[in-house]
Amino acid sequence: MELGTVYEELDGLFAEGRYGEAEAFLRFRIREALREEDLPSALSMWNELGGFFRVQTRYKEGIEAFKNALEITLRLGLRVSEQEATIRMNLATLYVASGQNEQADSEYEQAAWIYEKQHIRDYRLAALQNNRASLYLKEKRYDLAMENAKAALSSISGTINNEDELGVTNTLLAQICTAQRDFEKAGVHIAQAEAAFSKLDSPNPMHYAVLLSAKGQMLSMSGQWEEARLCYESSLPLIRRHFGKNLSYASCLRNLAVCCRELQETACGEQYQAEAEKIEKEQRYERA
Repeated sequence: MELGTVYEELDGLFAEGRYGEAEAFLRFRIREALREEDLPSALSMWNELGGFFRVQTRYKEGIEAFKNALEITLRLGLRVSEQEATIRMNLATLYVASGQNEQADSEYEQAAWIYEKQHIRDYRLAALQNNRASLYLKEKRYDLAMENAKAALSSISGTINNEDELGVTNTLLAQICTAQRDFEKAGVHIAQAEAAFSKLDSPNPMHYAVLLSAKGQMLSMSGQWEEARLCYESSLPLIRRHFGKNLSYASCLRNLAVCCRELQETACGEQYQAEAEKIEKEQRYERA
């Protein structure tokens, strides 16, 4: 299978927003690769499909895709490889998103063990440490979250072309500080994240959307509702343009609804709330 041609066609489908066709195309290519016993191509396509499901917030299907990718990795003799670690990190991310935190922590632990064996101590380790910090933040284990985020900062200190991971790490540190109601430190990390992303010609849209949401969260928790609303309003089109109306989009709408209610703009808040609920229903998402 000529992967260059495959990716070119796939990119065209994504660029035109033809997501259903893109999924069907990936599944067809996987069947073709398996029929021809072209395991490297099948591995690439399973990883691509898993990433597609992650963006679409179809977490259960994404987990199955990455499990298939992991199986092929082991069949190819790539045990204890960077490829295995990357797939385990992707699996962990989806486990976190679907509320399976124990499974996520196990996958992160195995990925960390592989990185240690492979002596990987750069931005890749920082990404793993940030992911673990994000999990601990979700579980309100703030000390562990801070420990891992600071370790990530240490992993990328002094490296070149580290702006994206630097922005991600400072965004995460801001979220942890906000959760601990240390808004002064949160503001410092927000500013550092903004400075890092500003050095990139094209910042990762999801990373920048998360930064805007983190800033909105900090501002709303400190009672600055109008400024928070502006952040969420800036984040919303980024998510929609690059990922569609997924659960992240719905979460942003809910945050906007809260801002509107606090600003006594009831009708606007109800509109945002209704749209968020509609998306969640379409995604078959049940709030805890």
